[in-house]
Amino acid sequence: MPKLPDPPAPHVLAGIAPDPYILRAGSELWRVYARGGRHSRGWNTFRSYGPVKTMRFDHHEEPVREQDRKILYGASRIPICIAEFFQMGRMIDRDRSEPWLVGPA
Repeated sequence: MPKLPDPPAPHVLAGIAPDPYILRAGSELWRVYARGGRHSRGWNTFRSYGPVKTMRFDHHEEPVREQDRKILYGASRIPICIAEFFQMGRMIDRDRSEPWLVGPA
């Protein structure tokens, strides 16, 4: 199975300034989500539990709990979705958690 490259060290990532980008209404977005496994959810479900250490961009506040804050990860390019979903093991496993790619219209 193909492996993704190792991510940069946290101190390297911390030194990268945000690059805000505003999408136009109707922009095409993609998402990979888990249809099965311990943390399955629907393609249109926002996550309100956190922070989760396995998520790099988790905006939830400590302590770990259900919160009013919610997040749904999506991207304008499919490779970004794949890299984000499979980041922890860096292995693209098409069976574990039943990953599914969607492009909501």
